[in-house]
Amino acid sequence: MTLDELLAELKHRHHLTDTEIAATLGVSERTLHRWVAGGTGVPSPAKAKVLVAMFNHGDEIKQKLDALFEGLLKMADTEQTQNASG
Repeated sequence: MTLDELLAELKHRHHLTDTEIAATLGVSERTLHRWVAGGTGVPSPAKAKVLVAMFNHGDEIKQKLDALFEGLLKMADTEQTQNASG
């Protein structure tokens, strides 16, 4: 399976976005797109292992990312409310 196929399967099977995949890998979306396009660079061995783990455990990862983003939004809303009442 090529990297492009792996990423496409991650997105399809686990409903992960490029943003979520890139964030989990600790890279930018631009880097992710360069890897797929066959341009500059490839994932390091460590990031390749993470990709395999994402492939095998994508549903779990998706749930955790959704919870994380929801928590961040709540924190931002709380902060905005506190600043407005300030």
